[in-house]
Parts: sequence; C-alpha cells; structure tokens
Amino acid sequence: MAQNIKTIKVDETIHNELERLKRKYEVETFNDVLRKELGIVPSPETDELAAYLPKELRSTAEEMLKSIEKITDLEKKVEEKEGKNYLIFTTPEFGRDIVEIEFDEEWFKIYYRNHRGMMSLCGTGQKKENEIYYTSAEGDEISVEEFKRVVESKVRGACRRWK
Repeated sequence: MAQNIKTIKVDETIHNELERLKRKYEVETFNDVLRKELGIVPSPETDELAAYLPKELRSTAEEMLKSIEKITDLEKKVEEKEGKNYLIFTTPEFGRDIVEIEFDEEWFKIYYRNHRGMMSLCGTGQKKENEIYYTSAEGDEISVEEFKRVVESKVRGACRRWK
C-alpha cells in the first residue's frame, strides 16, 4: 500500500521538540511522534485494539490478554506496523519483546519469542464467512480451548527462556 507523503513546515523550536519526542517514544519518524501525541495509535487496552472484532473473537482476545498478564510481569506497548496495530509485551529489565498480538478487523494473531529468539506464530482467531475459527501456527483448525492452551504454553516457555 503506497503512502501519500506530505510535508509540513516547522520552525527550529518545533523541529527540536519533535526530535526530543522521537527519543522519548523510541520511534523513528516525526509521523510516529505525531501519531502518539494526537492519540491516533490506540492505547494498550484490548477493548480499543479489538474494537472491530466480532464479539466472540474480542472476548477471546481479552481472555488471552488477561492470561498473559497473569503469567509474568511484562510491560505493554502499542505499535503500528504496515497498517496493523500490535499489542507488544516486553520485559521490564531488557525491553525485549516476548509476545505480540496483531489486530485486524476480522482476526487477531498471537506471536511469541521462540527458542531461537525469533517471533513465531502461536495461532490465529478469525472470522470467515460469518463463522469464527481458531487455527494453529500450522494453519490447522483447532478448538478455542486448544488455542488458549497452546498460547499459554508457548508464552510460559518464552517467559522462562527470555525474561
């Protein structure tokens, strides 16, 4: 998806403040700073991030968030990547990403840091043709209970390994 690039003129004082905010927010562009300052990126609350999901998927996403929070003490942040919102759980000490939940209008995906240090898919909750499905990392359809079990198991392992 091509982005329409616009420019704005700012004086040196504003430019310096935007540079300071880039460091504060640990982002790369002024656009990212303005998104945060203007509240365009949602807060790390599931009800905002999952607002477009069908009720059952939204409920499961909220359950998974609470489950992850119970496993260990991780900090939450939101990032936007390629037009998708990600809720990211990081270690407080090192700022290492342990879990990511990617949100779209009809699905969410949960990723964990695997034993090699790479982010890997745990599973997906999605709506297709007015039906709700949960799939494994391999794409096989699984029950919601199995989905929850797999996610919790992978997140626990990631926390033991990387925290």
